[in-house]
Amino acid sequence: LDESPSMAARDFAPVNRFETARDTIRRFVERRENDPIGLVSFSKDSALRVPPTTDYDKLIESLNGLQIMDLGDGTAIGMGIALGALHLRSSSASDKVMILLTDGKNNAGDVLPATAARVATELGIRIYTIGIGSESQTKIEFENPETGQVYRGTFEGGFDEQLLQNIAELSGGAYFYAGTSGTLESVFEAIDSI
Repeated sequence: LDESPSMAARDFAPVNRFETARDTIRRFVERRENDPIGLVSFSKDSALRVPPTTDYDKLIESLNGLQIMDLGDGTAIGMGIALGALHLRSSSASDKVMILLTDGKNNAGDVLPATAARVATELGIRIYTIGIGSESQTKIEFENPETGQVYRGTFEGGFDEQLLQNIAELSGGAYFYAGTSGTLESVFEAIDSI
């Protein structure tokens, strides 16, 4: 899950992209049964929040504790994929799946997204990529967790759709665009049915 500052864009009224994504992920996890699920978040850096587990309460507790900009102010897509792949590589599951949700363009981290996707593919991991948010101008507001300073303004920008399509295609997954909260819910339902 991307937790970069742009995820605070408020084009998913009444809340922002980040809150909408967390709510959708929470419902997705609650529908699972006996599927180990882990959680990696990324911004300028990436972090394993929960290794693959069936302790969904612990996973949701960690998800609820995530904050925008907790890991800096960039978007390290490659680092997020690499860290997720690292923790899925020893899984004995017949199906290894990663869901990458971002609204940005890779602009941080030491690992290129394409390189990370190739490694994940070699490990038998399919990646479902989700580009979230609109490209139109929208309000944004977030608090820097280190300083407490609140930033408000307008944001206009989009994600790297071609990159997300390439990652999905390379790994045998699929790419989805979610421009509304209803669409995001439908995307997770589609992934759930797969």
